[in-house]
Amino acid sequence: MKKAKNSKIAHWSDKLAVESEPNLTTAQLMLFYHDLKPVEPLRRQWGAWNFVGFWVANSFNINT
Repeated sequence: MKKAKNSKIAHWSDKLAVESEPNLTTAQLMLFYHDLKPVEPLRRQWGAWNFVGFWVANSFNINT
């Protein structure tokens, strides 16, 4: 068994492994993406005026 752990296949398998959230089913893992998760409250930096400013700036877009 030690030989398999030290093999090149095991080495590259570990390098290519993707981190995933614990306790999710396979179907849920297919839908999960870290960038789409809501930002934790402690890391949120935008306030109400930031959203108002973004909305005003976005309203000047010719496509809308």
